[in-house]
Amino acid sequence: MIAFSIFLYVRHTLPDRPYWSYAVIATHLLANFCWTPIFFRMQSPGWALVDIIILDISLAAMAVIFWQAHKTSSILLWPYAAWVSFATYLNIGFYPPFRGSALQFPRIPFPAGRSGARRSAA
Repeated sequence: MIAFSIFLYVRHTLPDRPYWSYAVIATHLLANFCWTPIFFRMQSPGWALVDIIILDISLAAMAVIFWQAHKTSSILLWPYAAWVSFATYLNIGFYPPFRGSALQFPRIPFPAGRSGARRSAA
């Protein structure tokens, strides 16, 4: 939906060519591309939080810019914005200064014993 939203926006604004809005789109796509390696490969939730905040801001800017030019292209971004907001919340929970605060997720108790242990035949 993101690609189709951008396609609709670009197609609708092609004669005007608002280059500054393309810079916002490029910033968003770059931040989106960088988050996964920062969080998973580098295992740096702090820098991933900085990246996802940039992602949030650029997504909000895209939704506003798209709304002014082509409402459907903005509406297509709303489910993605909900997902990115949830991902931001999850990222905050992994950031060490917030561990132990109200933002921390509850621990799920697992049954005692080894995982994958075989049961003895009775």
